Amino acid sequence: MMKHSRMVLAFVISFVSALPAASSAQASTLQGGRFSRMKLDPRLEEQLHVESASVLVDRRAGKIHLTLERAYDCRSEICAEVMPEPLLVSLPIVSVVKDECGRWITRAGSDELNGLTGLQQMVLVQMQDSVCGGVDASAPTVLTFQTGAPQRTVSKFEGPALEGMPEILPILE
Repeated sequence: MMKHSRMVLAFVISFVSALPAASSAQASTLQGGRFSRMKLDPRLEEQLHVESASVLVDRRAGKIHLTLERAYDCRSEICAEVMPEPLLVSLPIVSVVKDECGRWITRAGSDELNGLTGLQQMVLVQMQDSVCGGVDASAPTVLTFQTGAPQRTVSKFEGPALEGMPEILPILE
């Protein structure tokens, strides 16, 4: 089931580049995109060897899904059998606010412990509708991912505006 969910997530995100941009950061209940820059915490990078990352925001289900694609260098015929699976982090949305600049700030988190990282939190800032200066036009979307235990880690991902996506499949339900 988990493998099927990851395949569906990858399938839906692959359509992002073909869709017209949403006129507002909140125009769609389903938004997604790939990050163009990332600064992974060194402790997580050492464990995971992340090659790329993407996000899917499902406002109807109240979740943010962060997918970390893991790098793998294999020159053998058995690569497909030993290739690491992507890491999928899904957290419930706890708040969505629009600040005085027009930026949408979505917070997601969990107080539950998990085996890899302990407590987790994501803060997604969508700045394409900002009326304040200082927005990097090439990366108006910033996601900060924090973990709490056993050691605190902070990773930052930046990318283009998230695209509205058609709600064609029940994603990760």
